[in-house]
Amino acid sequence: MAGLHPLHRGGAVRPGGHPGGGAAPHRAPLTLFLLCGIFPLVPGAGIYYTAYYLLTNQETLFAAKGVETLKIAVALALGIAIVCSIPLPGRWSRRQYRGPKPN
Repeated sequence: MAGLHPLHRGGAVRPGGHPGGGAAPHRAPLTLFLLCGIFPLVPGAGIYYTAYYLLTNQETLFAAKGVETLKIAVALALGIAIVCSIPLPGRWSRRQYRGPKPN
């Protein structure tokens, strides 16, 4: 990992790590790291078909696809909330973090 840019070393949720683990050392907002990992999971096709069925007056298909898409969106939101509620390790807590070390 020596050749990677520091922002590429993090991820949305790293294995064995907290999603904010890459945000604090780089003084970047957590949203920057979460967006890259969560954006592919957004049910884009479900949103498209929900709108399509609404505009073509197919109420039963609209309701079914809308409920399915809403369930996926709520599951993603709850997952993000649960993971972000995990406290950071002591070495990266706001009180102990003093910024990057000078070279």
